[in-house]
Amino acid sequence: MSRSPSPRGDFASKSEEIPKVHLDEYRTSETANAAELAHNLSDIECKPWTKSMFRLYGCLAIAYFCGCLNGYDGSLMGGLNAMSSYQNYFNM
Repeated sequence: MSRSPSPRGDFASKSEEIPKVHLDEYRTSETANAAELAHNLSDIECKPWTKSMFRLYGCLAIAYFCGCLNGYDGSLMGGLNAMSSYQNYFNM
């Protein structure tokens, strides 16, 4: 019977091939990427009346209304639970 090589041996050999990135190199590349992104974004002209922007406005409106209704429901139920007639009706 021949044994297949263990998965650990394969992983160890592959991990030695991956180059090590030092923290200073990462910070430098991160700063360069942020500067490049800021430069690219300054060239973009945003138009508020496009189809994609209306889609964004719709998504934001839904999130806004969900937040408002969540607060309304919480205060409504809190107020109802404090009423003595409500407590008597539901035997609380």
